[in-house]
Amino acid sequence: MVYKFLHKRLLKRFNAVNIHISSEGEECHVLVIKNKNNALEIESSNFFVSLDSLLVEIDKSIPCIINFSGATVIEKNVTAEDGYLSKILFNKDVDEFYISERKLENQMLVSVTRRSNIDVFLKILAEKKIQVIDFNIGAFILDDLRQIDPDITTLNTKFYQYNFVSNVLSYHQDEFESKEVQVLTENVDSHFLLCFASFISFLIKDHSTKNYDRYAHSLEEDYVYRKSIKVLGYAGVLAVFTLMVISYLLSNFYGDKRIAIDASLKDHNALVNKRDEVKKGIDYKQKVIKSNALDNQFFMSQYIVDVLHKTPEEINISTFEISPLEEDGKNKNKITVNTDFIRVDGVTKMQYGLNRWIEILNDISWIHKIEIETFDSNSGEFNFTLKIFLE
Repeated sequence: MVYKFLHKRLLKRFNAVNIHISSEGEECHVLVIKNKNNALEIESSNFFVSLDSLLVEIDKSIPCIINFSGATVIEKNVTAEDGYLSKILFNKDVDEFYISERKLENQMLVSVTRRSNIDVFLKILAEKKIQVIDFNIGAFILDDLRQIDPDITTLNTKFYQYNFVSNVLSYHQDEFESKEVQVLTENVDSHFLLCFASFISFLIKDHSTKNYDRYAHSLEEDYVYRKSIKVLGYAGVLAVFTLMVISYLLSNFYGDKRIAIDASLKDHNALVNKRDEVKKGIDYKQKVIKSNALDNQFFMSQYIVDVLHKTPEEINISTFEISPLEEDGKNKNKITVNTDFIRVDGVTKMQYGLNRWIEILNDISWIHKIEIETFDSNSGEFNFTLKIFLE
């Protein structure tokens, strides 16, 4: 069920290809066919005078259904009797051949070719990243068109003529002139009929018996699963990226709020703890706060955000005090609110890192100057206290 779902969602456009092999080389016909909601549409057709041209020009993003015809394929219309296949192969090992059989009452339409004749092309296509999901051999594949249009009596391709009444396939000595043939609702150029028939054969599947069915089906399965993994991979990356962006935005938003609240709470707790002994100091402090920018959480948040944003990884901040409280040296009951600087305590393992950080912070517009209040070395780490004076 899962495979059918993936197959339906991922296989919508196809390269239907016929590679005709002769003593002079190969020539290739390609139809690009769209199959959406069981409605077929021929998007384009292309002819290539050689396999090399096809390898360069074909759209490699679309999977290929390929039919091989020509000199290397033996095609016989024989009576359906025991041993008919051995007579065609002259008692050679069946496993050395690709064999396609179509049963019509008491007749068998048989197409045979050595595996090596086809495998060499499949290998070249794979090396060029051309994705083959099915292949067939011989011009008897035209008989599959009988399944979708029973009124057809005769078809002429570039090199073949097939009579649907007598089931006789004949080879043209001279190239047959191209003309359009209507098959259902599509007008198909006669030179591309083998391409169209290979696509129909891929859709109906059960009209012929092939000794390489399992191999051909494995090509299709491999493409579907690789394509699904690729699509899901892209979707997964997009989902992770989206979650990371959302997480980053939420982290910034709530992080800024938390830092502002923590700073405000620390000041508040300090005031509460000393409330009884510094009642007058609280009144003084409230007046100072109301008369300057510290009453505005926007400025407090801005100070914190600007400093933390420019803090390198080698600096660890332990304390960030906005408007630090200090006791008066003469009057222990009097607390002074320092509104002109911010005190920052931290630790670093690299002395030069602190100097570089101070240089970076000095570029912030609201910072007037920075002083190092303390700087101590302890077990390979440097503890420091900075005073950041405001403009």
